[in-house]
Amino acid sequence: MSKRAVLAFALLSLSLGLMITRIATLEIGEYAGAAAVNGKKSIDIAYSRGYIYDCRMQPLVNRKQTDCVAAKPTARAMTFFRDCISDEEFTSVSESFKRGRPVFVNLTDTQIVPDSSDFFVFKKIERYGTEPFLSHVIGYLAPSGVSGISGIEAAFENELSAASGKLSVSYSTNAFGAMLAGEPAIINDLNYNSGAGVVLTIDERIQSILENSMREGGIDKGAGVILDAATGEIRAMASMPDFPSGDISSAVADEENSPLINRALSAYSVGSVFKTVVAAAALENSIGAEKTYCCTGSVSKNGVEFHCNKRDGHGDVDMKNALAVSCNTYFINLACELGAEKILAVAAEMGFGREIELCPGMVCAGGVLPSADELDSEAALSNLGFGQGRLLASPLQMAAAYLSIANGGKYLTPSLVKGVADADGKLSVGIQTQAFKRVMSESCADELCGLLGYVVEHGSFSASRPMNVSSAGKTATAQSGWYIEGKEVLHSWFAGFFPADNPVYVVVIMKENGRSGGTDCVPVFKSISTEIVNNLFVPD
Repeated sequence: MSKRAVLAFALLSLSLGLMITRIATLEIGEYAGAAAVNGKKSIDIAYSRGYIYDCRMQPLVNRKQTDCVAAKPTARAMTFFRDCISDEEFTSVSESFKRGRPVFVNLTDTQIVPDSSDFFVFKKIERYGTEPFLSHVIGYLAPSGVSGISGIEAAFENELSAASGKLSVSYSTNAFGAMLAGEPAIINDLNYNSGAGVVLTIDERIQSILENSMREGGIDKGAGVILDAATGEIRAMASMPDFPSGDISSAVADEENSPLINRALSAYSVGSVFKTVVAAAALENSIGAEKTYCCTGSVSKNGVEFHCNKRDGHGDVDMKNALAVSCNTYFINLACELGAEKILAVAAEMGFGREIELCPGMVCAGGVLPSADELDSEAALSNLGFGQGRLLASPLQMAAAYLSIANGGKYLTPSLVKGVADADGKLSVGIQTQAFKRVMSESCADELCGLLGYVVEHGSFSASRPMNVSSAGKTATAQSGWYIEGKEVLHSWFAGFFPADNPVYVVVIMKENGRSGGTDCVPVFKSISTEIVNNLFVPD
């Protein structure tokens, strides 16, 4: 049975439900769904839709619940409202009471409702907050507030709708539709505010750290991903700019920045973070890290001249130092010695060129992994050697590739959904995690961890490295082939993990139109690792 079928069956069989108030602003005197039948009238007063939880069963939606009161048109209710609402509101309440209709009013924290059958206090659920949070993952609803349009809201529309509910008030009326004096109002709870929903692998705390670190670090256009190194579960994923899920009008109008695009799942030029993959191919094919090459600052292949980032050259460098100083010519030479097929084989095993389906409708782009036929010249192969040319990958793909290094050579497909919750808000049906696939030897992965640890400790950005935990990783400043006013746009990257010797989290940060990986992305990585270690504890 498919994952989606398991989820659907579980939710439907459990008759789950909870959700947002579609009457998010139920104004006084406004009545939805009213119908008079045989002297009876029923008014829907609040709606709910299924929860979306993080991995610790913390709600990611329906987080704000406002106290409201439904009141019968009585003298006691009139007296109560006269003292606690504005004159304008009281005028509206009075008009409703004169027509013999109940009213619905939001309460403040200090208002105490009399203990009387004239009143019924209930929670009005607001599905989204006013500030962006996990926007691209959660997605958003149609203007009607009934169905999901994007993200988890759309992917699990059937399940979340099945977990919906509502509150209504029914009462007897006279021939004029007014509530009969002395008759009770009946509150009907139709699965309202059930705890049922979908459970994600996201950790709300880590997601907050990622988003705050990206904003404070100036990642105005870009993406970030944090994976659990042991399981491949996505603990946080963000795309900037983001948007409030409850108000996407401004995002739709912003064509220049395209906030609705999930950049974490979109393919980009990757540059030097791919040098680690070339290094892995070399180690797997018996070319040791002690191999040296003399960098003179440039090299010519098939009549095409390639420059290093240090125009006067790095001199003699081995693999460790070539990674630390990001020497292009070292990896061009290494790629040409290896040949296209050996590099492509390792890259494909590490997830490049392959889509990742996180859930129905939410798919990470496969990017571009050139074929061996496209790399039939040393010039084309040289471009691949330092992550340029036609090669494209998404931040999530890059995180999965580095996870295979952090996880001892085992590749795990990133996952976003843990399962479903029952009406009590407890995980009831989990999705079996995918078995790992070995893509390189454990000794190769261990050696790469050491090389990447050296890069952080001794590379050009070592002054910006985290100080409270050991870490490993690689930066990149990739040519994009995009031009703005005649100047090529560069994408800056950092891909790595921490702690270096016993990785717990894999982190990838990417900025569109950046300056360099060390300038743009390393400080964000430092902020993330520092906050996680200081507040959540990660053993070193």
